[in-house]
Amino acid sequence: MCTYLIRNYIVKLRSGELFTTRDVLKMGSRGAVDQCLYRMVNAGSIVRLARGVFVRQDFTNQEYSIEEIARVKADAFGKQLLEHGNDIAVKLGLKRDQNEIPTFYTNGSTSYFHIGDTKIKMHRIASRKGICTGDNTVGNAIRALWHIGKKLVTPEQIDLGMYRFNRNQSTWVNECIRWMPEWLSSRCLAGRCESRALLTVLPEVKPLAWQGIRIPQHGYVQIPDRH
Repeated sequence: MCTYLIRNYIVKLRSGELFTTRDVLKMGSRGAVDQCLYRMVNAGSIVRLARGVFVRQDFTNQEYSIEEIARVKADAFGKQLLEHGNDIAVKLGLKRDQNEIPTFYTNGSTSYFHIGDTKIKMHRIASRKGICTGDNTVGNAIRALWHIGKKLVTPEQIDLGMYRFNRNQSTWVNECIRWMPEWLSSRCLAGRCESRALLTVLPEVKPLAWQGIRIPQHGYVQIPDRH
């Protein structure tokens, strides 16, 4: 009965859709489910991508990224998965060195698993560093700077990370300030003041003259010569 239920479930999946052991646990005892999946892998009807993560063997040779597999695995255990701060920092041009092993943030416990010969790490972080800042452009930038840390981050890196948002995103930065460490929130607050100062002088500048305004690093606005 367990085998019939699992096969029936897998047949109804979309082509290429991933599933996990936990998705089919309700269809039998843990031992029976594991045995059924083991036999189906050996028979070639499903493919094991990682421990507890499978896909139906179709005629398509679809490939899955490490992140796709990790997210499915995290979702199965009710965990949230976020891109690691170091990877974000590299994408934003704040750092050059990649993680030695692929690493993701999670609100669950720190754990490891393998995809083939590749070791993957899920690193636990506090809620205020992950969930509270959000899985979005602003939250990613905050986590990138937070990862670099107070001792190594430079004012230029903070400016580069935080001065790339539209109005709605800038509003979210203000909402996230209360979750940041003091060394980062104080710099962001200073940056908001600089932006407001810039807006107050822009109407007084002649058309196209704003292109020569330099957004400063330390609390002042330099206006180009109008003459």
